[in-house]
Amino acid sequence: MRREANRQTACIRGIGRINADEQKAHPIVGLNTALTEEGFVLHVPKGETLAAPLHVRFEWSAEAGDRHVRLADEASLTHVRIDRLGASGRLSAVTLGEVGAAAQYKAFNLSEGDHFCRNEALFALIGEGANVEIDGAFPVTRDNHCDNTAVIIHAVPNTTSRQAFRGVLSGRSKSAYQGCVKVAEDAQKTDAYQMSRALLLSREARIATKPELEIYADDVKCSHGATAGEMDGDALFFLRSRGIREEEARAMLVEVFLQEAVETIERDDLAAMAAAAIRDGLSVHQSEVSHAG
Repeated sequence: MRREANRQTACIRGIGRINADEQKAHPIVGLNTALTEEGFVLHVPKGETLAAPLHVRFEWSAEAGDRHVRLADEASLTHVRIDRLGASGRLSAVTLGEVGAAAQYKAFNLSEGDHFCRNEALFALIGEGANVEIDGAFPVTRDNHCDNTAVIIHAVPNTTSRQAFRGVLSGRSKSAYQGCVKVAEDAQKTDAYQMSRALLLSREARIATKPELEIYADDVKCSHGATAGEMDGDALFFLRSRGIREEEARAMLVEVFLQEAVETIERDDLAAMAAAAIRDGLSVHQSEVSHAG
């Protein structure tokens, strides 16, 4: 018991030192850490593997939260997050992390675009061979708002990262994507990619995208891109020519667009959970996603 208590104490003390530079500059994290009275710490010993996914359910009564991730050398974590707070929910969530040598962090985040939702991922790759992959899907309806921000720091050579976000906006909803890749001077052989794709179902829906590359090394492979537009008219015509009603065809195309993000989840059980959550969310707002605005 004493050994376990000491281990948890060490984990808690380490929270303030994970990706410390980003933490110091982040007001939400600073405020949340200062007011923390309790928390959840998961420590997986070296060489151990969880036999089944760990399901952690958070019920927020405040407007801010943060999570901290530290992956030791050769560790691997698949992190699936589903944010569902309802039409009046407000959330500002930050995930800070450090990824060691040959370690791998893969994340999928589904945000249903509550009244206000902001998700941030701030990760530093501190060991050679480290890899970070962050995928997101965000169906945003009515006059709701959803922001996604990802800052990936490549601090050492031979590291890789990928960001890919897909959004569907209807009504008078708004969204923003800010993706930044920072490559340190010594971080040669960095391979980084970032992409944002948005499907606008209404003329009043808006999305702002801001992909950034901050590169100080000269032997790297870094790229970014962003697209936003209306539903594919050819695909819609193809489905309608097969006897499918327009409303049903539009709903099918929206679901397929979002479900492509789920394909990045390697575990079948986790992928099925995320896919079911997308279908459930779209069914609630079926009238919005199946009609042109």
